[in-house]
Parts: sequence; C-alpha cells; structure tokens
Amino acid sequence: MYQGRSDLGDEYWGVFPFYGYNHRRYGVDHNFFLLFPLYYESTDDDARTMRLLWPFITYADSPGRKALKVWPFFGRDQIRNEYFSRYVLWPLFQNVEKHPGTEQATSFKALPFPLYMNTKTCYDSSTDIVWPFFNYYRHRGGHTRYTLWPFFKYGSGGGIEQLNLLYLYSYKKDLHKGTTDSGNTKGYVSVEDDEVYTERKFLMVSTIQKRYRKGCLVFSRYRFWPFAEYTWDLQKGSHLKIPEIIPLKNDWFDLNLGRLLRFVDFRDTPITREFSYLFGLRKKTQLKTFSHIPPAPKPGEDDWAELISGAFGNR
Repeated sequence: MYQGRSDLGDEYWGVFPFYGYNHRRYGVDHNFFLLFPLYYESTDDDARTMRLLWPFITYADSPGRKALKVWPFFGRDQIRNEYFSRYVLWPLFQNVEKHPGTEQATSFKALPFPLYMNTKTCYDSSTDIVWPFFNYYRHRGGHTRYTLWPFFKYGSGGGIEQLNLLYLYSYKKDLHKGTTDSGNTKGYVSVEDDEVYTERKFLMVSTIQKRYRKGCLVFSRYRFWPFAEYTWDLQKGSHLKIPEIIPLKNDWFDLNLGRLLRFVDFRDTPITREFSYLFGLRKKTQLKTFSHIPPAPKPGEDDWAELISGAFGNR
C-alpha cells in the first residue's frame, strides 16, 4: 500500500497489485494499474500506452505513439519521429530505427536471427552471419575488420592494422602514431604518443578502465560485477546499467535482451536521454534543447571505493 503527492501537488495512492495510480513517477507523467499485470496504462506527454497481460500485448493510438504488439508473434511501434520498430516472431525478424536523421541515428535488422544481423550508425556498420561466428565491421574512416570467432580476427585500413589468432597471439599497429603492441597479455598501463590507457581488475571480473588524451580523460568504465556498470565517453556520452550480469558486449544483445535484465538502464547521449526502468516495463526518450554530455567522472585512486561508487555513476 502506498500514498503520495507529486512535485506538482497531485495526490496518488494504490494497493499493488490490485489497484493504483501515480503522477510523475517511474519516468512518466501518469500511470494506472488494475490487477497488474492484467492491465497497465501510462501517459507521457502526448504518448498514451496501454498494456494487457504485460509484456505480451501493447497498444497505443495517440499523437505521440502508435503501437500494436502481441509479443512474441508480431509488433509495430512508433514513438514520435524518434523510434520505429517492427518484428515478426521476435527475435527472429526485426527492423529497428532510432533517431533517424540525426548524428545519433542507429538501425538494426535481423533476417532472421542469428543467421543474419546488421547494425548501422552514422560512423560504422557491423554485419553478423550465423552470430557470433562471423562478423564484418567497417568504419567510415576506412578501417575494416573480419572476425571468425574464436579462430582469428583481422583488421586493416584507416591507419590501423590488427591480427588476433585464437586469442593466444595478438598484434595491433596504429600507423598514425607508429605504435605496436603484440603478445598474449594486456598490460596495466599502455602509453602511446599522446594517450595513456590504464586498467585495473578486481577478482578477475570487475574492472576500472580509463583513457587519457593529452592529459585529459576521454573514456572511463567502472564495472562492478554483477551489480552495476557505468561507462563515460567524451563523444558518445554515458551509460549506467544496474545490474549488469552478463559480460557480453554485443549490440544485438544490448538492444533486445540487455534492458530486460536490468532494473535501471540510463543512457545520456549528446542529444538524448534514454531511460528504462523495472526490467523494460517503462521506457522513455527525451530530446535535449542543445547538444551536450554529462561531465567526466573524477579520477580517484583505482581502489575498491572508486570502483563501487563509480559503477553506480556517483563520481
């Protein structure tokens, strides 16, 4: 049982899971439930969404959102001009577009998963055949990479040459900086012409990673497994995940399953803020009035205290 008042003075109450409503909580303006998960309704600006037997049936017909989804059989979803999605027999056949026409535009296709997948951004594209065994990656700067997992990885072009054989031998050379790294282990500190990369691991699975360019922090990752992970990038923004259980870095997994395994998934890109709460029950995207990213985390001593606080985005 709960009762409260929103920041605008609207009162609300409920007896979960039988009946209740909220104002300006959980990332929406209003929500209402009756015998949850039998019926759940939410309103966010001009987008009104109804869910029956969540997460199986979703319906919306409002200016801000139009959707009809009967998961996992078929679904279509459009949220303003920011998000477009269609699927049949999820996750086999999917087509997803986010923020089209902007620098943050991304698209994803699976026809069908896992036989063929393609992910595109304004900067690069990645194609998987019989995922995760074969991957072809191309960056707009001219770098291409071929991967036949777990046997080898080879990349060339764009000033970067790299080779990896059975994860026992690795070689990478940046022709712009004239640096070469080879061997079968990763050092704690790697120094290049104008960059310093540091990494410290805790119990083999938790880690603090940082990259400095000309003395300024440009990238950091705090992974406190399995509780949380926070990543900050000078150009891409930040990403907070609570919890982060599976150490798998893959766009398809993150798009389709990652949020369903997280209580909180918060992305702060240069032009948007993307929220996902309660294992994907509530999702929201906000456009910024001007492009910016959150400030960089404050570097600490690379100890347990920094790992834990940083992983929850507190630095």
